[in-house]
Amino acid sequence: MCGMGWRREAPAPEGILAHMEAHYDDAANLQTTGMAPALQAAITAQYALSFQVIRQLSGGEECAIWLVRSEQGLLVVRMSPRWRSLTRLGWAHALMRATQPLLPVVIAPLQAPTGSTLFVHQEHPVALFPYVDGHHLDREDAAQRGAAARLLAHLHRALLTASVPYAPFVRHLREAPGAPCSEDPASLRDADLDTWHAALVRRPDALTCGPIHGDYPLSGRRPRPSGQGMNAASPAGEHAMCYTF
Repeated sequence: MCGMGWRREAPAPEGILAHMEAHYDDAANLQTTGMAPALQAAITAQYALSFQVIRQLSGGEECAIWLVRSEQGLLVVRMSPRWRSLTRLGWAHALMRATQPLLPVVIAPLQAPTGSTLFVHQEHPVALFPYVDGHHLDREDAAQRGAAARLLAHLHRALLTASVPYAPFVRHLREAPGAPCSEDPASLRDADLDTWHAALVRRPDALTCGPIHGDYPLSGRRPRPSGQGMNAASPAGEHAMCYTF
């Protein structure tokens, strides 16, 4: 996908919305009260890892996620719904691991002794990530909003230089949906931004394209600062900030 997004978002067709709702219905079925013994055994076998389940975490949306304690420290177990593509997840994991040396705040999935970063358990992709503590971002705090924007800018630059195989499911600017015909409310009108955006759309070949993260809601969680700057981005859960690719 091209490294820029639309300021306005066209409504999705009803068929797509129904498909997405079915996905999240499947995700709701994943939210169990604990981790099944069969899954614990599969993780132990895949990662040669002894661990203790602390609790199931909230905030995984489509995924079931658990906090566990192991000899490698606190980890998050993330079990995705059955419909998640192993190819896409594997590519996203490779991108995270390639980006981490360029931007240490990116939290990459753990590798099993085989080198794999995920496995399938009862048709569900499963992966492990380091756990990163955090707290709610205050969207009214200008300093926190600025820190979030700077973090995204660093991430965008790092993604342009990360070396990963080309993604076959890439979508470029010219393939993006058109903006709706309705006018923006007065609070969103920005003539200079519209002029700049229109100029880019007329010259898509002049753009530098690369991977882009998924949603970055300011209502989400903000990781606690660490010695390396903002300690970003466990891909799942409570007290963590989510990056999806």
